[in-house]
Amino acid sequence: MAAACAYHEYRIAREVPKRRIRTPKVRLDNPVYAAAVDLVRPAPGAPLSPSFIERLRKLLDAGTLPATAELLAFAADVRPENRHTLRELATEVIAKAGDGSALGVDALAALAVSPVLGDLVDPVGLLHEAERCDPRYPFYEWIPRHVVVRLFPVLLERAPAVALRKFYESASGDWSSAMWLLEHAPDALLKALGTGAAATLGSAIDRGLACTSPEGVAPDVVDGVRLAQLVATGPMERGQAS
Repeated sequence: MAAACAYHEYRIAREVPKRRIRTPKVRLDNPVYAAAVDLVRPAPGAPLSPSFIERLRKLLDAGTLPATAELLAFAADVRPENRHTLRELATEVIAKAGDGSALGVDALAALAVSPVLGDLVDPVGLLHEAERCDPRYPFYEWIPRHVVVRLFPVLLERAPAVALRKFYESASGDWSSAMWLLEHAPDALLKALGTGAAATLGSAIDRGLACTSPEGVAPDVVDGVRLAQLVATGPMERGQAS
């Protein structure tokens, strides 16, 4: 609660010139939340708090790679004017996260999706690293698949050929995984395909299913979606209907 209050005070200060930030005077035992409060304690436009940098490096030394990377990505979002310092800190995280571990690829994914820090990470290299990653422990088995899904919109923008190959691979072997990729990339899909993205995808799916069907036609309903209605959302179809 204290961290959330401090963040909202900071957001108000960004919109209201000369407003004084009033951060809660409480002790936070959680080092991540404590660092988050130190992040938003200085006024907008001021340098990063030395205590934030110190806490961040302590988190990194403690091995909490994903939390450190997520906190950095958050910092880059809320304090873009501190871009230079944050990018320097991100290189320290990248150096420790490049060990091929599940926690390492999870941390790198958090940086890869950041608009400010993303160019520091090679998304194609990270995709391959996630695919060959050995989670070591059962409770980390979800991480490689999660990283691939999280990277998909980044790949669509920075390496579309790789993204499409990954989508084809997923659609060929596991329909639900392919749909999961699409569900996590709405902005990138709309940017690439325009407002007719749903119709374009629906039409392609309809043709693909028809090619593999013994009857030569796609089923009317796929995973609860009526393909004909999805295709009809396209601008051309709407124009014909009017």
